[in-house]
Amino acid sequence: DPPPPPTIVVTANLAVDFRAPFREGSEAVVRVYHDGTEGRKIYFSAVLESLDGRVVFAEAKSLFVRVRLESVMGKKEKKGVEEDMKKEKQ
Repeated sequence: DPPPPPTIVVTANLAVDFRAPFREGSEAVVRVYHDGTEGRKIYFSAVLESLDGRVVFAEAKSLFVRVRLESVMGKKEKKGVEEDMKKEKQ
């Protein structure tokens, strides 16, 4: 059997709710959660919060979709990405 065509994951939707001001020079933690995968769809959520967890600066939900490389890139770009992918596997 031939190998499956190369794919990449692209952002389909990203929604961010800002909850509190995040001042310059502040420190925070980003927590990212994989909420599930359904076929080609991959769901994540994230929280940006203070180091002690008492302040939530932002919350986000996102949907990523796995697509064939050829559907989002021209031939020249696709060739370069495929070559990079081969190098990474070595």
